[in-house]
Amino acid sequence: MSLSAEVLASVVARETGTGDLSVNSRFTKYDFFREFADGTGADQAQVVYSDNRTAASGSFTVLLSAISDTRNGASVLVQFSAVKVIMVKNTHATHTITLTGAFSGVVKPGGVFLLVDPSAAGASPSSLFFETTAGATYDLVVIGEGTVT
Repeated sequence: MSLSAEVLASVVARETGTGDLSVNSRFTKYDFFREFADGTGADQAQVVYSDNRTAASGSFTVLLSAISDTRNGASVLVQFSAVKVIMVKNTHATHTITLTGAFSGVVKPGGVFLLVDPSAAGASPSSLFFETTAGATYDLVVIGEGTVT
């Protein structure tokens, strides 16, 4: 199995204000793009894990070095040795998600937490701690170096 991945983020903003005699406008466009090839090293990754999940309790841990998954009908273990991309999208209408540990942030309803570390070492695949309300829903995507067994 080989992997290729692209991470994209884009912001387009327009501000318009009116003065006494003129209209002032400002346009901001920013794009982020990072491509990962198959392998180990800078700008490389080997495995991806993705899932939309529902929190069973208010506090829980996702162990990034050993995530259970089902692929092609079989139970597998996704084991990250380096994390290159982690994305948490809060899909719940009212519950906030707080991330602590190696990756920290507050993800409000409809918000996204995104970390990209394209370095050869990547980020440590330590535990990702969640604090939220039981029933909170979120999408989780992790890309990095590792194995699927």
